[in-house]
Amino acid sequence: MSSQRREKNLIFPLVFVLIFCFLMSGKVFAQTLVVTLEGVVTDEEGSGLPEVKITVRNVETGYVMNIITRSDGRYIISGIQPGKYEVQVSLPGFDTQIRRGLTFNVGARLTIDFTLTLKTIEEEIEIVAEAPMVEVTKSEISTVVDRQKIDDLPLIDLDFEDLTLLKAGIQKGRQMGEGSGSHYSGFRTNAMPRGSGEMYIDGVSNETTHYGKTRIGAPADAIQEFRVITNQFAAEYGSVSGLLRSVITRSGTNDLRGRVSFFYRDEALDDVNYFINHTEYKGEELPEDQWEKPDYNFYRFGGFLGGPIKKDKAHFFVAYDGVRSTTYTTITSPLVERETVDVPKSRNSLLFKLN
Repeated sequence: MSSQRREKNLIFPLVFVLIFCFLMSGKVFAQTLVVTLEGVVTDEEGSGLPEVKITVRNVETGYVMNIITRSDGRYIISGIQPGKYEVQVSLPGFDTQIRRGLTFNVGARLTIDFTLTLKTIEEEIEIVAEAPMVEVTKSEISTVVDRQKIDDLPLIDLDFEDLTLLKAGIQKGRQMGEGSGSHYSGFRTNAMPRGSGEMYIDGVSNETTHYGKTRIGAPADAIQEFRVITNQFAAEYGSVSGLLRSVITRSGTNDLRGRVSFFYRDEALDDVNYFINHTEYKGEELPEDQWEKPDYNFYRFGGFLGGPIKKDKAHFFVAYDGVRSTTYTTITSPLVERETVDVPKSRNSLLFKLN
C-alpha cells in the first residue's frame, strides 16, 4: 500500500509541471521577447481599407495568427514569437498580396504597410523581402545577435554571452571561478557599476543583481538569438540602467534537425619544454620538476535535437552541454613540502522545450 500511495503522490506534481511547461512554452512571453507588427492597409488612392484579413504565418513551425484591420485600415499584432514569417493580406474585390522572406528578431517592433489594387482578373501578388527590416518606431540603441553568428563565430568556452562584446562599448568583468555564463563578474557598459544590468531568458530574469552575473548558464546550441540594449530603454525595462540582454531559446520546427559535438584536450598532446628534446640545446640539463607537469585533461561534449511531434501543431527541442575535466593546483608553503593536488570538475547543462 505504501508504494501505491507514493506513486499517487508523485502523479499530481508531475502533471502540474507538464501543464506549467506547456503554458509557458505557448503563451507566457514577456514584451521583452515577442514581436509587434503594425501598419496600415490602403487602396491605390491612399484610403484605409477596413476588415482586411491579415494572416501571419511562421514558415518553420506553421504557427498562424489572424487579424482584421480597423475602420481606418490600421492593424496591430502583438505576441509574435521571433522567427521567419510570411504575411498574407486579402479582401474580397482586391488582389491578394503575400510578402515572404520576413525575419522577425527578438523584441522587435516593426511597421509594414500594404497597398491593395482592385481585382480585374484572379491574381495574386507575391513580394519577397530582400533587405533587413528596419525598426522605425523604437528609440533604443540595440543590436541583435542571431543564430548564424552564434554558429559561425568562435566561442572558446561555448558561452554565447561572449558575443555580447559585438556591441560597441561593452566591457567584460574579471574572472570569478568556473562555469558557462557565470564565470565572469558580468558585462558592463556606460561606466555603470555591476548590478545595474539585467538578462532575460524567455522573459524570466536570469541575473544575480548583486554580482552582476547570470545565475544559470544555457548551452549555446539552445539559444536562438538575443538582443543587446545599451541606451534609451523603454518603460518595460524600468529596473535596468546599464546593460540589458534579452534572450530567447530555440524551438523545434517542422524539419528534424540535430548536431553532436566533442572536444578533447590532454596533457599528452602538449609538447614538453622546448629545450628538453632540442638537439641544438647546449645548456645545463633541466631538473624534471622544472618541466614535468601534472596530468591534465578536458572533455566537452553535447548537441541538440529538434523537430515535429505533429507537423504545424506541436514541436520539441532538447540541447545538452557537458564538461568533464581534471586540472591541478600547486600548494606552496614554508611549513609543508610543495604538493600538487588534482582538481576534478564536472558540469551539465540541459534544456528541454515543448511548443
